[in-house]
Amino acid sequence: MFFRKIIFFLFLLILISSCSNPNKDFFVNETSQVIENIFTVKGKIVNFYIVKDDKNLVCFDTGDNIDEIKKELVKININPLDVNYIFFTHSDYDHAGCLELFPNAKIYLSKDEEQMITGKKARMLFFFNKSIKNYTLLNDNETITIGNLKITGISMPGHTPGSMAYVLNDNILFTGDALLLKDNKVTNFPKFYTIDMETHKNSIKKIAGFENIKYLFTAHSGFTDNFNEAIKDWK
Repeated sequence: MFFRKIIFFLFLLILISSCSNPNKDFFVNETSQVIENIFTVKGKIVNFYIVKDDKNLVCFDTGDNIDEIKKELVKININPLDVNYIFFTHSDYDHAGCLELFPNAKIYLSKDEEQMITGKKARMLFFFNKSIKNYTLLNDNETITIGNLKITGISMPGHTPGSMAYVLNDNILFTGDALLLKDNKVTNFPKFYTIDMETHKNSIKKIAGFENIKYLFTAHSGFTDNFNEAIKDWK
C-alpha cells in the first residue's frame, strides 16, 4: 500500500514537471468550521468534510495523508475514533487514503465504484485504487438517515465509474471530484484525471436541475453558498 502511494505521487510530480499542469485550478482551504455543523479538513492536495450532529460524526471522504490529517483534526477538536460513518465520493488515494484513521466508522460508497476497490478495474496503467473492506454499497438516489442527517447518494460517473455526490438534508451537496469551481462557476474536472469525459459532463448536467441546493462543497476548489449561480451555465 505504501508503495502504491509513492508511485501515485511520483506520477503526479512527473506530470506536473513535464507538461501543462492539470492541477492549476486546484487549491485547498484551511481546516475550519465552515457553516453550522460542517467542518472542512485540509490535506496536502485535497479537502474533505465532516458533519456533526448531537450523536454522530460523518465524514465525506478521508483525505490523503495520515500524519497531516491527524494534526488538522486536533485543530477542530475531533477524535478520529469518534467518527462513526464515512461516505466516499470515490476511491482515489487522495480521498480514501486515510481510511485507517477511522476504524470505528461504517463505510458507504457507490455500487459502481466497487470495481475500483477490488482490483477489477485499474485507475491508470498499472495503478489501482485504494482497497476498501467491510463497506455498504449505495444505489443512485438511495437515502440513508443518521440521526438528524438525511444523506442521499447521487450517481455522478465520469471521473471514476462510481463517483457519487451526496445531498445532505436536501440543501447541501458534497461532490468530491465530480466537478470543480473556478471563479465561483462550476466547470468540469481536468481531462487527464477523468476516465470518461462525456459521461462526466453529463453528470454535471444531471445535478444542474437540483432546485433546493444552496451549498456546494468540492474537494479541490473550495465551496460556494450560491449553488444556483455557480451551476447556471450547465442548465
